[in-house]
Amino acid sequence: MDFPVKTLWGHGGNSLPRRYETPQMHVSLTLFLDCPISTKKTVGVSKKSKDVDVRNALVEWYEEHALERLTEKTNRYAGIMGVSPNSISVRDYKSRWGSCSSKGEISYNWRIIIAPHHIVDYVVVHELCHMQHPNHSPAYWKSVKREVSDYEISRQWLKVHADELVV
Repeated sequence: MDFPVKTLWGHGGNSLPRRYETPQMHVSLTLFLDCPISTKKTVGVSKKSKDVDVRNALVEWYEEHALERLTEKTNRYAGIMGVSPNSISVRDYKSRWGSCSSKGEISYNWRIIIAPHHIVDYVVVHELCHMQHPNHSPAYWKSVKREVSDYEISRQWLKVHADELVV
């Protein structure tokens, strides 16, 4: 018997997002997410749920876990770099991966957590370096390079793959 199929997207770590198909008759969906926050997520949805309901549940989960993981990474790199951010938050930016205010408040786009580990590390270091250099001067990029020697590769990866970091 053929059932109607819902198409959902998950992420496969360093690879492109993967397509998951599940018959609409299922009451819940379990995705095994192989990404920097590798874990299992079960999203309970009714038989009448729409794709947007599943997406919203996944986004909420990603936002919560992104804050946890990005806080860990930020604190680890901040200790290495000798800086102390005043706050760390996660937002839903449309066209940036992070921000560092003049008050030392760092915020990240939750979607960055879908990227490979070394890309996430680059974004964390990028924002922390703004605590020492509030611009993109040569001194700023030298600071970034000191922590992430191949940062140019990560910058390019983000430019090429930005549209793939979606749920």
